[in-house]
Amino acid sequence: MRLGREIPFNGAYRRRWASPEWWTKFLSYTEKVSVFTKKDVEYNLAKVERYIRDQAGNTIFTYIKCVGWMRFRELMNEPDHNLNPNQQKLIAEYKEIMDEKVREFWENQPGTQI
Repeated sequence: MRLGREIPFNGAYRRRWASPEWWTKFLSYTEKVSVFTKKDVEYNLAKVERYIRDQAGNTIFTYIKCVGWMRFRELMNEPDHNLNPNQQKLIAEYKEIMDEKVREFWENQPGTQI
């Protein structure tokens, strides 16, 4: 870990200042703490929509304008998509929710049974 300041000198970076002795002593008595913490962010449909709208939307729009909606659908249905675990989980959860809604709909229709 570098605590000194890096200053460009003749086109190259050189360490110019040594760490003060008091700082080195202080660090020797302190507990090591990680400054990195893993983000625990929920992956949900709203985040997917925001990504499509804010980041991928213009690219998708351009592709559809150039090759058409049907080619875009074909591209999306190609089997070589490598979905990460969060994406797979979201698809499974959404399918389960939709299946339940369909079941509830048919259970509430007079004269129908599933």
